[in-house]
Amino acid sequence: MDDTLFDRTFLRQLEQFRLLARQYPIGPYHGERQARRKGHGSDFFDFRAYVPGDDLRYVDWNMFARLDRLMLKLFQAEEVLCLHVLVDTSNSMSTGFPTKLHYALRAAAAFAYIGLINCEQVALGLFDSTLYKTTSPRRGRNQISSVLQLLSDVRPGGTTNFESALTNYAIQSQVPGLVVIISDMMGCDNDYQRGIAALIARRFEVRILQLLAGEEIHPHLNGDLKIVDIETNQAFETTADRHAIAEYTKNLARFCEDLRDFCARRGVLYYSSTTDVPLYDLFFIHLRKIRFLQ
Repeated sequence: MDDTLFDRTFLRQLEQFRLLARQYPIGPYHGERQARRKGHGSDFFDFRAYVPGDDLRYVDWNMFARLDRLMLKLFQAEEVLCLHVLVDTSNSMSTGFPTKLHYALRAAAAFAYIGLINCEQVALGLFDSTLYKTTSPRRGRNQISSVLQLLSDVRPGGTTNFESALTNYAIQSQVPGLVVIISDMMGCDNDYQRGIAALIARRFEVRILQLLAGEEIHPHLNGDLKIVDIETNQAFETTADRHAIAEYTKNLARFCEDLRDFCARRGVLYYSSTTDVPLYDLFFIHLRKIRFLQ
């Protein structure tokens, strides 16, 4: 495992965090989240009136004998959150210093670590134009090393197709839950919208961590240039003067604003960061402030 990629000291500092989710899908295990459910094997919570169709095994017959009323026992049952961490590994993620992919993999490791040490289920997905690598949900601290090993072997490559990759993930995942997409979100024709819509339709709670390189926000270019698209290899010539840089900056801002507006409309928690922000600050200040974590 690449120890320069994953700082063990930083990961241990994350043990104070938990993942915040608005809905807690139930997995096949018991975890540390609690919700009010009728059931057995958990702490008693309350009673409610019996309605036809309820399981008679949970009727309190002693209360029925005393009050001649059918009352159902409710328990504080434990539910398991399944965290899905999806990382964009396309060629556009190879830019920046550190590269966006290097930063994304460290962030993915941090999210996975928080899930595993809190007894949640954690699944991983890697995508470019396709969803080419996934893991089934795993649980427990003993899974941390294998998760870090998988992430340490990732290399950038390919083009981006959010619609294909995210739709396939939504279809093949057996346990919906909280999905964190780590990407620069640079695709074509806003296909991220269709991919995210597919996840939401399958009852995933979607969150996006957008990563941009500092030079993408403030490009230091000047003069006549030949620009080559890092994913498609398409080239065009331009002159990087003050007006061209201003137009580029305006278009990037519009793209990010459209992404932010889409997320707000669909109930998706969104945060954008640059790779020059220390990962410690990202998790302990920024993501905590917007309640990505608690």
